[in-house]
Amino acid sequence: MKNLILCIVSLSFLFAASPPAIAAESPPEDPGWPRLVQADGKELTIYQPQVDYWTDYKILHFRCAIAVKTGKNAKEKYGVAEIEAETVVDQDNRVVALMPKTRILRFPNIPDSEAKALGKTVEELYPQGRPMTVALDRILAYLDPKKQPQQHTVDLNLDPPKIFFSTKPAILVMFMGEPQLQPVVKDQNDLMFAVNTNWPIFFDAVGRQYYLLNGDNWLMTADAVKGPWLPAGSVPKALATLPEDENWADVRKNVPGKRLTSPPVVLPAPNRPS
Repeated sequence: MKNLILCIVSLSFLFAASPPAIAAESPPEDPGWPRLVQADGKELTIYQPQVDYWTDYKILHFRCAIAVKTGKNAKEKYGVAEIEAETVVDQDNRVVALMPKTRILRFPNIPDSEAKALGKTVEELYPQGRPMTVALDRILAYLDPKKQPQQHTVDLNLDPPKIFFSTKPAILVMFMGEPQLQPVVKDQNDLMFAVNTNWPIFFDAVGRQYYLLNGDNWLMTADAVKGPWLPAGSVPKALATLPEDENWADVRKNVPGKRLTSPPVVLPAPNRPS
């Protein structure tokens, strides 16, 4: 089992095109932690890492405790390895290959000469550039959730929509919230228009009536949301003095408008934010 604890893989084996006989083999399993490598009486034990970040899921920076024995009868010494590695993810097999690019070894409270010998042993047993595999799910579990992009909850309105039905020609008047009115001409509040609806709707501040342009005719009501909308006998005089610009061109062409004998059914559908 010890010979499998450090799984060294060839990137061409895991992630590049492979001959059929190779491709049929399973990738090495992740043996977990700690991992031990031995040679010539020397030992290196690598403990579970602490991941600092995984930038764009390409550059992994982590730290791990290590224990080193420089000889068969030598006393085990402890240190920390800080490593930055490029990663390649095999999503199908849930495996990540780590290719270390930088490695810093620290042995606290140990003389420099001894620390140098320990670092040499680490390099002999586990050269800096040698890749290793780690299960993708392990790395994801090691990530600090506070440092990862957060999935924010969104309030959803699951109420079924209101269904409108009419056996006669009908139009749907919908406001985004309560009617929002703005003066047609700045600082002149006798004629207002609704800015948050799907129809050209005006409000005559003098007569306290709303007017809706329906093609070439007009409908009127005292309550734009509740209705009822009825054929307008006449329109406010202010509509005949709309500004001469493109914003009001279609409206000006239909003032005073045609008289209706069979008005459409107006279905009010207020859409008020919760």
